[in-house]
Amino acid sequence: MTGSPLPDQIFPMKTTLVQPRTFEFAFPHLATHVRVEDYGHSVEILATRDTFSIPRKIAFIRALAAEGFIDDSFQRFPSGGATAGPAVHWLVDFSWRESPATPTGRARLRKKMLLLLGLFLLWATLLADLCLGVFR
Repeated sequence: MTGSPLPDQIFPMKTTLVQPRTFEFAFPHLATHVRVEDYGHSVEILATRDTFSIPRKIAFIRALAAEGFIDDSFQRFPSGGATAGPAVHWLVDFSWRESPATPTGRARLRKKMLLLLGLFLLWATLLADLCLGVFR
């Protein structure tokens, strides 16, 4: 028993997590937000909706490389059927973004104003009924 370490004596190997470079893009005409995570050797693209066709995805990846957001090797993506090219993972995932059901600031203000307007109309109706007896 003296030769084998106990489970609490085993120390895990020190590792460092790779923090990707992250960029976010909005495509209002498609109602889509895209987040690009560049890990250097691979790229992960998260889109809130599946609104990009395959040619549009390829053009977007090449444009990202041309503009310097991701490595230049992605300008040749996909590389003529070669399987050893750079890795790109395109995922449709809206969990990274605020829920689409969450109203924006302007929508929240509109809801508050409508609520106040409704309360004012209710108050005015009750006051008119009390003072003038209009609804009797």
